[in-house]
Amino acid sequence: MTNEQETNETIQRVFLGLDGPPLQSATRWLADSYGDGRQLDLSELLIVLPGSRAMNRLLQLLVMEADRQGQVFSPPTLTTIGQLPEYLYKAEKRFASELAMHTAWCHALQQTPPWEIEQLIGSAGAAWEDWQPLATLLAGLYRRLANDVWSFESVAREVRDIEEPGEVKRWKALEAIQGRYYELLDEVDLWDRQAARNVAIQRRDCGTERHVIMLATADLNRCIREMLSQLQVPPTVLLAAPTEWSDRFDAFGGLLPDRWLAAPIEISDSRIQIVDQPEDQASAVGHYLGQLDGRFSTDQITIGVPDQGVIPQIERTLNALEIRHRNLRGRPLAEAAPVRLMLAAREYLEAESYDTFAALAVTRICSSG
Repeated sequence: MTNEQETNETIQRVFLGLDGPPLQSATRWLADSYGDGRQLDLSELLIVLPGSRAMNRLLQLLVMEADRQGQVFSPPTLTTIGQLPEYLYKAEKRFASELAMHTAWCHALQQTPPWEIEQLIGSAGAAWEDWQPLATLLAGLYRRLANDVWSFESVAREVRDIEEPGEVKRWKALEAIQGRYYELLDEVDLWDRQAARNVAIQRRDCGTERHVIMLATADLNRCIREMLSQLQVPPTVLLAAPTEWSDRFDAFGGLLPDRWLAAPIEISDSRIQIVDQPEDQASAVGHYLGQLDGRFSTDQITIGVPDQGVIPQIERTLNALEIRHRNLRGRPLAEAAPVRLMLAAREYLEAESYDTFAALAVTRICSSG
């Protein structure tokens, strides 16, 4: 494993190499960097990972490492990329819940003059039930822009000079709706989370008393990058890559697409199998696992599936071959038996048709055993 460190601008990058799983390599680096023989004190660290599963696994590895070396262990603060911003500034108000924000968007649309609504949907008249899907659409667009430190207002400013009057009016209408949305939240002393982050960036109020360490965070939006750039102590970025690949990552550990597109892929053609349909992909996976002849246990095998739609077919194939497996994403709540039963009951109560009654009966039978 290589532990060579580079400083790109003000951010320290640590290349962990490819000699082992990233979490294990990161555990060894943390133990070497912060252990003193008697204790492994990570209490001053804020470690950022892609998801909660990685958080739990890293903590487990750190506990095992400290126990192996007979050290007193002080754990770090662990968080995900999505939760990181709230560690880097102090909120002045309580954050609005998803329900509160959706309701505020709906009321902001309801209070919008007909001519502004017409700029958005081409029709000035809309019943109350029509506001909710439009509110969901606007909230999603608002969040995507906010992740890159944009707002309807800032986009409206940028499009003023283009020769497209309809586009200018559309963004001006969105700007006005956003203003009403903020006012509605302010009336109940709530704050939009995205707005709070962007205000902290604009005021340069971002900071933390902990040292931030990023691990496997190759896809950071502009909002998080702006926050990290304001820290007095620059973050450390751990990269699961050899030092020779340093020109393939930017200062924050993000991927540089042009460099990766030009990078050679050292996989022989004999290791590539081309098939047609999802069913064929699943069959190919099952066939390959069968050829392993038990040389690996199931927890030593990982199946990467870029297309989520293929997963059910692969699961059916593995079930047919009696190969134990589990989806690391877990089981969606909507697929749990009690939830399916409640949904089926709701559909029957709403429609009271033979089809919904039959679906309810089948769901009840499946739920019971």
